[in-house]
Amino acid sequence: MPIFRRDDGRAVVRRLLVVGEKVMPKSDHDIASLYAQYSGANSPQDLAARKRELQLRDQESLELRSATASGMAEFPPQPEQLQHLFPKLPNPELFMYVRPHAVGTSGAPIPAYMTRFQMYERDHYALPGETVETIRRNKLVSRAIKEQERLAQLRIEEEKRRKQQRERLNRGPLQGGIKR
Repeated sequence: MPIFRRDDGRAVVRRLLVVGEKVMPKSDHDIASLYAQYSGANSPQDLAARKRELQLRDQESLELRSATASGMAEFPPQPEQLQHLFPKLPNPELFMYVRPHAVGTSGAPIPAYMTRFQMYERDHYALPGETVETIRRNKLVSRAIKEQERLAQLRIEEEKRRKQQRERLNRGPLQGGIKR
C-alpha cells in the first residue's frame, strides 16, 4: 500500500501512524510518570536528599563569596580592579569647522557647521603599571639623561680644547726663528 494517496487525505495519516508504531513501540509510561521518576519527586527520601543537596550548594556558594571578598580565591578581577590595572589612555575630542560649500553637480549649498570626533578610532588601554603619569615621567627621565649625556660630551670637548692650548703654550717660541 503506498504511503501517499491522492484520493483520500486520511489514508496518509493512518499510514504514518502505523509506521510510527513500528519505529517507536508504545510505552506504558506517560510524561508525568517519567518526570516524577527522573526529578526525584516520587518519595520523601528523594525530596530530603534534594533539599540537603541544595543546602550544601548554598553553603559552598557562601564560602566562595566570603573567600572572594577576602581576596583568597582566584576569580577574575572585578571591574574596579581592572580600571585600576588597565587605565584608559586619553583619547581627546577634536573639533573641526567646515566652511560653507556646494555639493554635487547641482551645486546645492551646505552651510558652515562644527563637527567633533575622537583623535583615535579606538580607545587604548595602558598595561599594568603603565599610566599617563609614568609615561610622562619616563619621557622626562629620558630627556634628563640625554641632557646629561650632552653636557658630558661638552665637558669632554672643552677638556680636549684646553689640553691642546696647554700643549701649544708648553712648546714655547718657534725654534730657529725667521731666516733672512
